[in-house]
Amino acid sequence: MYVQNQHSASIKGWMSDAGGEYKSKAFGQLMHDQGIHVYESAPHTPQQNSRAEQFICTLMDKAQAMCLHTCLPASYWEFAVQHVVHVYNRTTKRGLNWRTPHELIYKAPPMVSHLCVFGCTAYVHPPADTRRGKLQPKLQLMIYLGNAPGNECNYLFMCPNNALHTYAHAVFDENLFSRCSGARPHKPVSGPVQPHIHPKERSHPPSEVAGKDF
Repeated sequence: MYVQNQHSASIKGWMSDAGGEYKSKAFGQLMHDQGIHVYESAPHTPQQNSRAEQFICTLMDKAQAMCLHTCLPASYWEFAVQHVVHVYNRTTKRGLNWRTPHELIYKAPPMVSHLCVFGCTAYVHPPADTRRGKLQPKLQLMIYLGNAPGNECNYLFMCPNNALHTYAHAVFDENLFSRCSGARPHKPVSGPVQPHIHPKERSHPPSEVAGKDF
């Protein structure tokens, strides 16, 4: 239904590794009702589903590297994978004639100026009504965990109480990873830290596109 509503297309086939999560009666009935043909690879034969298996391996390798680089525990894998996918869809591919997956779907280059280094330090100015008193700090240190889907917010993690927040406005230090021992920058910071506002993802051609390597 999502593909039909958002992209005016239909799913004709579904390929999986025949895992138990796809064996429920409800799932099979849904595929049948939607007229979707189900393909399954043979047991212990992942090469029959090689494209999906290789892509999953690529995502997990990148997510692992990001968590290790920023000293984040493995429990953050969900946010790391989500950030990897977000960046992947906005990265040019040789197999797509050096276009991005986002561009193929929305017919316009993606905006990438909102991208930040996963796990970096973020400084947030919490609303006055959320602070416990007038003498409480007006600036809160958090950890950037990627972009929240569906709106113009960032996932920010507050270490003292293990709370996940979403904020549209934050100041990022992409060279400082507060979870690492001593919270020292991985490389010298050049120039002042600039405020960052998450722009709205647009499906129409933006006035300018900032390139950034991943």
